[in-house]
Amino acid sequence: MQRGGNMRSMCCVVSGHGEFRGVFINRPQGEVVPLCPKCLVDINRREAGERAAHMELDRKAAERKAWLGKFGHAGIPQRFLRKGFDTYVAGSEEQRAALDVMRQFAEQISDNIGAGRGLLVVGSTGTGKTHLVVSILKAAVRAGHSALFTSVLEAVQVVKETYRKDSDMSEREAVKMFSEPDILALDEVGVQFGSEFEMVIMTQIIDQRYRVGKSTLLISNLPIVGKSGEKDLTTILGKRVMSRIREDNDLVVMQWGDHREAA
Repeated sequence: MQRGGNMRSMCCVVSGHGEFRGVFINRPQGEVVPLCPKCLVDINRREAGERAAHMELDRKAAERKAWLGKFGHAGIPQRFLRKGFDTYVAGSEEQRAALDVMRQFAEQISDNIGAGRGLLVVGSTGTGKTHLVVSILKAAVRAGHSALFTSVLEAVQVVKETYRKDSDMSEREAVKMFSEPDILALDEVGVQFGSEFEMVIMTQIIDQRYRVGKSTLLISNLPIVGKSGEKDLTTILGKRVMSRIREDNDLVVMQWGDHREAA
């Protein structure tokens, strides 16, 4: 129980906020000195910040748990689950250079994702493109980021299935599913038949990710610009989309013999 109090002036001795007036309360164990109002504001602000930080950590943990429940191992194909940088055999200077670029990207994965940086990995069949991209996705997952691996054909098929009468997902929700992960790997870019519908879906996914600064890894067997009459990425994706990809994605060319035939 308080035993009276009196109002008087004093100086803040904690943070040097200067003079203030406060009520000094008399208690049996001694006089209770009031806290500087500015110190109290600082304490409340700091505690609010700490609560917000904890809530953000809880939110991210819940999102990651939901993501893993939806996609398991980030959609990585079974045959690549045990693949990593250490299992990639680099026997030439070109292969070692590609491995170094991909490994460095993975080592700086949080910075790259934060900046929306990605990779455009092109080259012939069997050179290990998917192997190294999957290794990057694993680094992203270990760092606490949401990641998804899919082929263009699979993404287009998911969107197409929303047109069924019994579908429980809209086209917008399907496209969002590929737009929301922190980092997305799109395999087999260019394998699709190149219909107008498929190009629209690809454009929507890439465009939405570009607008919100999300990292995208694109894998293709096609050249960026082919010879006359030859299929290439610029023709399939269009110059505008290709320009956006080249703006945020470093190019990695993996053009050598088939890894799988040599194994």
